[in-house]
Formats: sequence, C-alpha cells, structure tokens
Amino acid sequence: MKVKFAFVLFISVLLSLGAVCFSTAADYYVDADTGHDNNYGTEESPWRTITHALDWIASNNPGSDGNAHTIHVAAGTYAASTNGETYPLNMQSWVCLVGDDPETTILDAEEGAYHLIYCHEVDNLSIVELTITGGYADGPNDNDKRGAGIHSWYSSPTIQGNIITANSTEGNDAHGGGIYCYYGSPVIEGNVISANVADEDGGGISCRYSSPDITDNTINGNSAGDYGGGVSCYYSSPTIESNTITSNNGGTTGKGGGGINCFHSSPTIANNTVVGNEAYRYGGAVFCEDSCLPIYSMTTLLGIMEGPSIALIIVRLPSRITQYGKTPHSAEGEYTAKTTAHQPSRTMTYRRTKQRAARRGAQVFSARMIVLRT
Repeated sequence: MKVKFAFVLFISVLLSLGAVCFSTAADYYVDADTGHDNNYGTEESPWRTITHALDWIASNNPGSDGNAHTIHVAAGTYAASTNGETYPLNMQSWVCLVGDDPETTILDAEEGAYHLIYCHEVDNLSIVELTITGGYADGPNDNDKRGAGIHSWYSSPTIQGNIITANSTEGNDAHGGGIYCYYGSPVIEGNVISANVADEDGGGISCRYSSPDITDNTINGNSAGDYGGGVSCYYSSPTIESNTITSNNGGTTGKGGGGINCFHSSPTIANNTVVGNEAYRYGGAVFCEDSCLPIYSMTTLLGIMEGPSIALIIVRLPSRITQYGKTPHSAEGEYTAKTTAHQPSRTMTYRRTKQRAARRGAQVFSARMIVLRT
C-alpha cells in the first residue's frame, strides 16, 4: 500500500558559490592524457596522476599557512584503466584539488577502492568541480564500509561544485555512499549528489558527531537500506539549507527519513525543496528522532510513504529538551498543507513550548512524538 501526502510551504533563498581555492598558492598541473609523472608538474609539463601530485607535495613541499597548494586537474578520466590512477587519493592540509569542469573531469575508482578521496585529520582543504564516482566500500573494518565517494575523518573539507554519483557502501554499519563525515565541520555546497547507495544510512550524505554546512546542493536518487536516503545525521548539528532533495529512498525495513533523517541531533533545516522522497516506515520527507525541533522555513515538502509509513514529517522529541533551535521560528510556525485529491487543503498550526505542545491538525501518537500530516 502506498500513501501520498503533499506539504507545501513558500519561501525561497538563492545562494551563490564563491571561490574556494587559495588566492596565493603554488600551482601544480595534472593531465591524464598528455602528462607524465616524470614531468615537473607545471602547466607546460603536467604530471599524469593526481596520486603522484599529492605524494610529491607531501614529500617535497608540505602545505601550511602561507604555503598552500592548488592542484589543477585537466579534463579527462582518471582511473586505473586509463591513466593508471590509484585510489584512494589521500588529501592533505592546505591543498585545493580543482577540476577543469565537473562534467568532463572524472575521477573513477571503477569499484576497485573503498574510497575515492580520503581526508584523515586534515584541514584547510578543498575538493572542487570534479566527478567522483565508482567508489565501493565493502571492506573488512568499519571505516572501509563508510564514505565510498569521500571519507572525511576528523577533517573539515570544503566540497564544492562536484558531481558525486554512483558510489556505494555495503555491509553492517555501512554509512555514507556519497559522503561520510566523522567529527568535523565540512562545507558541502553546490554539488550534485545522486545515485549513491548505503546499506545502512545516508545514501547521499552521512554525518556523525559533526556540524556540516549542507547548502545549495541537488541531492537526488540516493538510497539507504535503513534510514536517511538523502541525508542522515547522527549526534550532529547540521545546517541543511537551500537544497533540492528529491526522489531519495530511506529504506525498506528501517526507521525512515526518505529525504532527511536526524538522530539525537540539533539540525537547522531551512528553505529546501524536499520532493518525492520515499520511506517505508516513518517520514517520507523528514524523520527526526530524539532531536531538537528542526523544521522551519521549508520551501516545499512532498513525500511518499509506503507500507506502515505514517506521515510526511515526524519529530520524536527527547523527554527533556533544553533548546529548540537557533530562532523562535524553529519552535513554532504556520504551515500550509496541500492534501491529496480526496481531502480539501487546510492550514495546520504547530506550537511547542518547554512544558507542553499544543497542536491543531496534527496527530500525536505519544507525548514524545509529534506528527505533521494532512
């Protein structure tokens, strides 16, 4: 049985992308077609592989404040079968890895590596305008089952303007098909994150113990086996703003959250378009469990629930709340709901205070669960 609900709110915000590579830096060049790793890494004499460029910088001129590096990656396909590229690419601090164009600069692990890009305890780094594809994380330990596209561990990379697609994690505790962040404050901005898969959570993005800024992305067609088809946050404080989150699947047996899932988190969710996402149990669009009330200023919500899924948005509040978000609007607001053809459209008002919740047009299953549905 499949039940459809629509939930429409009207606010729009436009964000622009800014330059993220260093204004003063040593420039190095890589070209899969014309380069050679015995060259000098200059524009006239480029290296062949990104791996060699990173290794050369680490050995000969490590980055630091005042000594930053930009690696310019020419259009081409960077794979073991084409230019002999090896993965993962072990990123370094004070390095910006920038492609010529995300449509034509393709990093493809060909399902031969657990991660394409690995950020381990590094900062002041950027990953810009690349296609990142073909990561397959099914390794023997937990870390090698997380972050098939980009794995960020105690790091805060800027990930901007990329196409992150067709990466997958497999096995128990497999998180973050496209991007996995563990303890960090990454900036994830202006990317297309699509068709990634995680066996457990976060088909597109999974963040744990982190404060990511997830802004102005298109997050489409990702899936998770358990929860959080598009975005999943666990004990985190994400800002999820001005994204288009569509056609993601939050699992067939797990908790849900087709578009967004938050667990024990304090999310800020604003000005997004969340349309056509699907969950089997809870929250076709958004599911927040034991989290501070997250939802305000949503642009558009349209969710699909099947099986026992009971609502478009579910907020399960912890038994004791000490804060409700960054603005008063995160604690209360009016939402205009557009129902299915079988029911007239109507307005639902939701109010939440420290002591009690007053609802009109919302179904409440328990004192700790608040369900917004038409």
